[in-house]
Amino acid sequence: MGIVYEAEQHGAHGFVKRIAIKVIRQQYARQPEFIANFIGEAKLVADLIHTNIVQTYHLGEAHGIYFIAMELIRGVNLEQFTQQHAQQGRRLPKELAVFIVSRVARGLAYAHAKTDRDGKPLGIVHRDVSFKNILIAFEGDVKLTDFGIAKARGYLTDQEGEVVAGKADFMSPEQASFQKTDKRSDLFSAGIVLAHLLLGYNIFKAATADESRRRILEMPVPDFRKLDDRIDDRLNAILHKALARDLNQRYSSADELLYDLEHYIYHAGYGPTNETLGRYIRELFDNSAPKAHPPSPLLEQSTRLMVRAEHLSRPR
Repeated sequence: MGIVYEAEQHGAHGFVKRIAIKVIRQQYARQPEFIANFIGEAKLVADLIHTNIVQTYHLGEAHGIYFIAMELIRGVNLEQFTQQHAQQGRRLPKELAVFIVSRVARGLAYAHAKTDRDGKPLGIVHRDVSFKNILIAFEGDVKLTDFGIAKARGYLTDQEGEVVAGKADFMSPEQASFQKTDKRSDLFSAGIVLAHLLLGYNIFKAATADESRRRILEMPVPDFRKLDDRIDDRLNAILHKALARDLNQRYSSADELLYDLEHYIYHAGYGPTNETLGRYIRELFDNSAPKAHPPSPLLEQSTRLMVRAEHLSRPR
């Protein structure tokens, strides 16, 4: 429903900052429901200040069009990341796969625990933890983005039970069956992301969205040790716990998932860091494009939207 442009914010004395500008797609821009959710998303993420979540700077309106000014990430999303591996015939080292998802778990743990000004839990559920919504900067930072269909008390319209929200091949069983979700739904999606990074493909993805949802609901979760000999007993157990359909068997919190992921890669001593991942991704993309990095995932075609400073700062 949204489109994101790379933009420049201009300030005094030649100040220029590269940012991202998110707007509602034209076909939805006059519909009150979409406008209300767009504004709700901006208000929700404005106070989500975390190193593993894309930052939001401002909600504005210019010429009748609402926009969100956001942090610009110079890097790629996980879909582009895995495509590059496939093109080069490479496999992502398992320690880096675990590290990437551990950073996602950190961002989710923060978002899930967020409260309002009175200390009441917001009950945030991202509901769209997927390859296109996880970015890796060329410096190695991992960022979760796009809370556009998130569930949060008092911010966004919630139609759970009536519509399916999210990408079919990254849904939790609760999403796929039109049930109410809680924070554990995001952990199932994170499990799909981890399995996909390790194997190079999504075990639940099918030719149609309906078939993908059916697989998520019914397909036996495989023994991952038989699919990839790098996956040992402990990592296989982590994957199965994240992908448990029974909510009582699944990880109860992102903190619990984070602990197991970090213990897995750091228990023996030194493990991957942002710098490790940064060196890896720069080398990965420099092999195919030695003179320039690939376009930012926040660009659609080659459009640039120039935004005057007063549009970003003037009260509305």
